[in-house]
Amino acid sequence: MKHIFKHIAGCVLLSLIIFGCKKEDAYKDFVKGGAIIYPGKPLDLKALAGKNRAKLSWVVIDAKVSRFVIHWNNRMDSLEVPAVNTGETADTVNVIVGNLPENNYIFEIVSYDSDGNRSIKEEVATKVYGDEFIGSLLNRPIKRSGSMSGIAEVYWGTPEQSDVGVEVKYTDNSGMVRNVTVSNTDTLTTLTNYKNGTQFSYRTFFLPDTMSFDTVSTAFVSPPAPVVAYPQLSSSTFKPYVLPTDATTAWGWTLPMLWDNNTAEGSGFHTFDVAMPAHFSIDLGVVTSLHEIKVWQRVLTLYDAGNLRNFEIWGSTAPPADGSFTGWTKLGTFESIKPSGQASGYTTADGNYAKAGESFIFPDNIPDVRYLRFKVFKNWLGKNPGAIHLMEMKLWTK
Repeated sequence: MKHIFKHIAGCVLLSLIIFGCKKEDAYKDFVKGGAIIYPGKPLDLKALAGKNRAKLSWVVIDAKVSRFVIHWNNRMDSLEVPAVNTGETADTVNVIVGNLPENNYIFEIVSYDSDGNRSIKEEVATKVYGDEFIGSLLNRPIKRSGSMSGIAEVYWGTPEQSDVGVEVKYTDNSGMVRNVTVSNTDTLTTLTNYKNGTQFSYRTFFLPDTMSFDTVSTAFVSPPAPVVAYPQLSSSTFKPYVLPTDATTAWGWTLPMLWDNNTAEGSGFHTFDVAMPAHFSIDLGVVTSLHEIKVWQRVLTLYDAGNLRNFEIWGSTAPPADGSFTGWTKLGTFESIKPSGQASGYTTADGNYAKAGESFIFPDNIPDVRYLRFKVFKNWLGKNPGAIHLMEMKLWTK
């Protein structure tokens, strides 16, 4: 029994000797002239996340360090970085590792001197983002938008916490594409010289977190064009402009009653029976570009009597005093409609349509004008000669 014990003890001792020799050999890798040689390890190691890349930085205080080796992906990938000695007490190294698939990474960094001695490794973790992450991002919401007189306004919803701004692209009135940068603190963006009726596009930029160094953006999207709100032309400058060939007023219903904000019976414009076509003229008091006109029928005789049915509107900036059409430009040809299309009488919906005022849109390419002339070809009664009457008129400009 003692013999067996001595034999086992001898084997254990031999194993310890062999293990000690191997450890001694490994230890000698860091020993030179009896001293352990450890190149200075990377200090204050940091990692910042980027789009398919990562930014690593560290500090080295050992002037003997000649290079660094970065390992990742379970040491299957590596990158060697030469050390640059600036002569400072501490040098900062910045390295970008690119072409990385979207994933979480642990980077291991080791310093080497010119003799091949290596430092103790340092590790740092970070996340690299890519198309999958970007595809999950949502543009900053828009509460509403509208445009008027060449200015569009965009009201923004609440941004995400990582939203750092928005880029807006739009077309101006000269056809040029403009870019506007919007801060994440802005709630309203004004687009100047905006071409009404056109769409704008925008994208949102994000900084994924505080440890990111790349901003990413959504793709450009084009919301519906801002709703155009045309300004109403003030009637404070309107006045009659009676020319020798104009139809004259009757029954005390005069031209200024067309812009007195009153559609009640007795407060409108009325002529005697006149041969069609007949016309009357108005001075707007200002030169302007017209977009829309709205007129109100006489309610007592809806879709009948002297209410306008077929007519033209002409414009001028300097009409001749003789009442001719020289110097006038036709702005539009219009027809009043009955929504139901009934040959006689009218429905409740027809009545509501007329009582709300009937709108007519001018073409886009008309010139600026100051004077308007209504040229009436037919009233709703269809009588010729016949009277012309309407209760109110409003204008909107571009």
